[in-house]
Amino acid sequence: MTVKFLLVRLTALGDVVQTMPVIEALFERFPESEIHWIVEEGAFPLLQGHPHLHRVWKFPRREIKILLQGHLSLWPTLRKKWTLLWRERFDWIFDFQGNLR
Repeated sequence: MTVKFLLVRLTALGDVVQTMPVIEALFERFPESEIHWIVEEGAFPLLQGHPHLHRVWKFPRREIKILLQGHLSLWPTLRKKWTLLWRERFDWIFDFQGNLR
C-alpha cells in the first residue's frame, strides 16, 4: 500500500531548505510512498524536479489576495486547484509552516 504524504512549508527559501531533509527521511522509511509538497511560487523552482517528490504544488497566495479584494472571477480557478489537492487523499500532512497562512 502506498502512503501519501503532503509537506507544507510555504515561504522563506531558507526555511524550505532546512525542511528538505524530511524528504529523504520519508523516502528512506517509505520508499514506495508518494511525497508531495505545497510551497509558494518563490521556492517552487528549488523543489521542482526533486527525485523523491511526486509533485510540487504552488500555493496561490497572490490569487487568494486578489480574490479577498473582491475579484470573484478568480474563484472558479482557485476552487479547481483546491479540489485537485483535496482529491489526493493524503494519509499524512506535515505542516512545517506552523501558522494559519
